[in-house]
Amino acid sequence: MTSSPLVSELFGGPITGSSDTPIKVPKKDPLRQSTVPPEVVFFGEPRRPPPIEAAGDPKYHGSLLMWARHATVAPRTSEERVQSVFPKGRLHPEALKYRLSAVDLTYEKILTSFVEVEDDLEAAKDFISSNIDLVPSMLFMRALTADKLKYQSLGELEKMEEMKRVREKYMLAHDQLFFPLNIEIMKAETRVMTYLARDELSSYAGEWDEVEASLHFITLLAARYTWDEKVNQALDRIKSRIDNTISYMREVLASQLMSREFRKPATTAQVYENATDKIATNMPELYKKILPEVRVVYETYRMNDPEEIRNYITKVFCVRNNSLGCAPELLRENLKRLDASISAIQDINYTKFRLRVRELYNLLCNPLDPTTQEQWYINKFKDGYGFDTYEPDVIPTIVQAEQRIRDTGNAFDNFKVDVLKGPTNYTPLFSGERKKGTDVGNWLERDPDWNTPQVASYEERLSKFRESYIIQTNLRMSAETSLDKRIDTQLDGQERESKRERERKRRELIIQITDDEEEE
Repeated sequence: MTSSPLVSELFGGPITGSSDTPIKVPKKDPLRQSTVPPEVVFFGEPRRPPPIEAAGDPKYHGSLLMWARHATVAPRTSEERVQSVFPKGRLHPEALKYRLSAVDLTYEKILTSFVEVEDDLEAAKDFISSNIDLVPSMLFMRALTADKLKYQSLGELEKMEEMKRVREKYMLAHDQLFFPLNIEIMKAETRVMTYLARDELSSYAGEWDEVEASLHFITLLAARYTWDEKVNQALDRIKSRIDNTISYMREVLASQLMSREFRKPATTAQVYENATDKIATNMPELYKKILPEVRVVYETYRMNDPEEIRNYITKVFCVRNNSLGCAPELLRENLKRLDASISAIQDINYTKFRLRVRELYNLLCNPLDPTTQEQWYINKFKDGYGFDTYEPDVIPTIVQAEQRIRDTGNAFDNFKVDVLKGPTNYTPLFSGERKKGTDVGNWLERDPDWNTPQVASYEERLSKFRESYIIQTNLRMSAETSLDKRIDTQLDGQERESKRERERKRRELIIQITDDEEEE
């Protein structure tokens, strides 16, 4: 596959596609259903990065830059998926070295411990993974951001720059740590779009590992929560409209609304419910591969009473899965790691599923044990974040800037629609209750990165993407070289040790043979 003239000019020459042999579709079986999984036939292999031709479309720039920086950690085998997709917490191989104590844990201790390893990317990733249940990564990133903004508002620019640097190091390690999870989630969503839980799923799912099976089921459950909520919202709207209608028209209106507004979300919700039920009841081998912390969310889906949920988990679920080592304490820990992992998924809404995971975790916690909650975060910000936000001096400028980012069209028309025609997302922000920027010194502008100049043309956007792509690729190659050197050094040391050991054994053998000959 050859790149377009625009992309060829952008990157200084023609760019070819994947070097892998392309899939040749035979005439007798155009879908190759006997050998190629449907998600590959219809959507392409989702584990590969976007083609470089996608550089011509700005919406792919983020994905391309992520692949340019983190491509080497993309999982390729089942073993790599099991090891890299979900952080391990105290089960991480380096946990003895990097894991913090849950007793008297404070934000300052976490920050100091991370700063000690921030310059070593692999060590920083090990630190985050080893403490993922004690220090959820997104929560700590929020704390770092709040600290940076506090110093910025106080005018302490040196401390602000220091927090910016630490935050950038943490974000880099975080993005690379969770890059495998985001890849596998895209792959799981592709499979769900392809065949949900139809019969042919069982033939292709036979080779899935526990990560692939679990993420497929997580995607289905997240879709169930999303569409069940839409069903409830539709019913609430219908009920409200019927209650406000005169009595003799209610029956006709109810029939029309149920057909027009309720049928689609209800049908979709039922499809996802059937998909999860079919895997649980008709595909036992696949269901067994799903992680216990995911299965318990499914098995308690319809339960609302906290005591009923707690009794089911401790007296039924954990007893049934006791052979897998699924004690309530271990399940609680796994739920906490799942909660932190799901929150790191990018561009996809798994909020309802994650909140349910968190709810189950809280039900298994001892309310008197502060180590089960993020007490370090509560103590740090119990009196607020240390800064107050403010309103801009000129509101339309901000609105128009947001519109340019979204590329919604005519700025004046959108201003009328979004602001002047009723409540919008901007309404509470520009209500006049907060101070104006001039009253507080417009302290957000103290960070030079706050005012990023907008690109003047499409060509300039591509040019900036090209520069970023080269920078990220060079950073990755530099990190790989550093890692290779470290591995080579360790291997050389092992080889030298092995040579010394062989020489020692050789000398001992010579001495033994000499002694035997003298005795004879």
